Amino acid sequence: MTISVNGVTKRLDLPLTGKSSELTGLKGWQDSSLFVQILDGFNPGKTNTVVISNARGGLIDYGADFVGLRIQE
Repeated sequence: MTISVNGVTKRLDLPLTGKSSELTGLKGWQDSSLFVQILDGFNPGKTNTVVISNARGGLIDYGADFVGLRIQE
């Protein structure tokens, strides 16, 4: 997964958070996790542009199931 803040891009390797509920009957893929990351590029007090994407070049072309973003100073 990549996160770009005002053009400053950072690639993140996210941990797996679920298990195959189809096979085990456990909570599975609906489980979520909180992932904290420090990012550069923010302009305090101004309008900022944040782009969530997946840059090609990895083993797979699709990205993580992204649920939300919280920005904390």
